Amino acid sequence: MDVSPPPPRVCAKCETSSNDPHAQNLLFKTSKVPSCYHVFCLPCLKTLFSKSSSFPCPICSISLNPSKLTSSSVSTLYCSTDANWRSKVLSVYNKTRDEFDDLKGYNDYLEEIEDIIYTLVNEYYTPTGLSLRKKLSSLSQTLDSSVIERQISKEEEERVKKEEVEEEKIKEWRKRNVREQVLQRTLNLRTLYKSEKNLVSLGERSEISLYLQEAKRIGFEKYVEKEMEEGEKEEGIHVWYQGGKIGPLPTLRSRSELKNWEIKRQRICGQVVKKSKRDREICFDEFMKGVWI
Repeated sequence: MDVSPPPPRVCAKCETSSNDPHAQNLLFKTSKVPSCYHVFCLPCLKTLFSKSSSFPCPICSISLNPSKLTSSSVSTLYCSTDANWRSKVLSVYNKTRDEFDDLKGYNDYLEEIEDIIYTLVNEYYTPTGLSLRKKLSSLSQTLDSSVIERQISKEEEERVKKEEVEEEKIKEWRKRNVREQVLQRTLNLRTLYKSEKNLVSLGERSEISLYLQEAKRIGFEKYVEKEMEEGEKEEGIHVWYQGGKIGPLPTLRSRSELKNWEIKRQRICGQVVKKSKRDREICFDEFMKGVWI
C-alpha cells in the first residue's frame, strides 16, 4: 500500500519549506496554542527571541513564547488536543440512548457534543470558545443535579444486580451442597449395608438392620432424600459412637479404611458385652446406625 509523505512544514516567518533541498537539515517548531499551530524554523525563532521573550505570530497575531512551542507536528498536536477536550466534554455530557424518547433526539445530542469539541479545539480564543470553556468548567465543578441522580440510580442498579448474582451463587452452592450430602450419605448407607450383609453371611449377625433393609427396598438415595425432607437431621450430620465420644460418621473410601473401622467396631462392641451374641448385635446396630442430631 502506498503511503503518502507527510505535508511539508513551512515557516510562518520566512516561508522556508521542509521540502526545500537547502533546508533538509533545518529544524522546525510548532505552536502548541489552539487556533494557531503555525510552524517556525529555528533561525527565525532565534532572531525573534533575541529581540524579546515573546513575539506575535505573523499570521494570527497570537503571542508566543518558548513554552508554547514544540517539535511535534501539527497533526500530532491536533489529535492530542482533540482527545483531551473530548474526555473533558464526555465526562459532563454523558447521557445514554435510554434517556431519550426517540433516536433523533439522541443524534442531536451527539451532534451537539461534536460541535462543542470542534469549537474548543479550533476556536479556543474566540468569544464562543471562551463561553464554552466557562460553561464546561462550571458543569464539571458543580455537575448537574440530573447527572448526580443518574449516577446514583446507576450505582443502585449495579448494586441490586450484584446482590442478585450473589444470591444466585448462594442458591447454586446450597443446591450442590445438598446434592453432595445426599450422594455421600447414600454411599455410607451402601457401605453399611454391604458390611452387615458380609457379617450375616459369616454368621456373626442374624439379619441386616431394619433401616438398612428399608433403604435397600426403596433405594438408598430415595431413603436419604426422604429423611432430609422430613427434617430428621437438623444439621445434616450423621454421628456415631467412638470410645465414649460422639463424632461424624466416617467416609469409607478404601478396603483398608473399612477393615480398620470394622476392627474398632468389634473392639467397642466386645468391651460392652462379651458373652451374648444378641447383645453384641444390638450394640452393633446402635454403632452402625448412629445418632441423628
